[in-house]
Amino acid sequence: DALFNYQIDGNSVPTKTITFEGEELQVPVVNDAGDSLDFSRADAMADKILEWNNAHPDQKIRIRGHVLVWHSQTQEWFFHENYDITKPYVNKETMNRRLEWFISSVFNHYFGEAANGKYDGLFYGWDVVNEAVIGNTYRTDKVSAAESLSEIRHGNNSSWWHVYESNEFIINAFKYANKYAPANVEVLPSVMNVSLILILFPNIFFTYEPHQNPISLLPTSCCFGDAGTLQCGRFLSSTV
Repeated sequence: DALFNYQIDGNSVPTKTITFEGEELQVPVVNDAGDSLDFSRADAMADKILEWNNAHPDQKIRIRGHVLVWHSQTQEWFFHENYDITKPYVNKETMNRRLEWFISSVFNHYFGEAANGKYDGLFYGWDVVNEAVIGNTYRTDKVSAAESLSEIRHGNNSSWWHVYESNEFIINAFKYANKYAPANVEVLPSVMNVSLILILFPNIFFTYEPHQNPISLLPTSCCFGDAGTLQCGRFLSSTV
């Protein structure tokens, strides 16, 4: 939501064409500056924490980024041709490119050349997928008959599932996060049913080429604070 600059009015957003991974890709334009992602709000919060850390070197706060894929906070136009709700849904191949572009852009902003080392050591992990399950099963596009996918945002039904018709988007999100995140940043599930994490985990594990980042099975809700530094219950987590 915030990175798309809360573009929730209307059925579409302007677009532009960039070159991503050697091929042209149409991406949204979300502010007057012509940006495809708006980091102003996130940067303001991260900069405040950096300011605290510089003033309190013995009580540093570290950040767990949240979150890359979330059905209820992704505008519906992101799943459609030309980023326009009135157009058909894109196919899985196009959605994969959009997903990879989005994740790579977020990580490049905080960890790539553009950051110039500003945020080094600030993030210890990043949540990859949030609320992709409901009860003891995956969240699909048919959780609530009363909720239409044509709404700009929806809290129950998943347009991710509507495009993929499987958990492929979850697996791909972890694959892309592992590809672009620094080796010292854990890629993490967010709020998920533990039994489903255990089912999904082998699929995620075998997509890693190479196994660059540790994967923690500990969901967000089990985080603890210790001595002013936000760590995520590592003594309870299982990583590879």
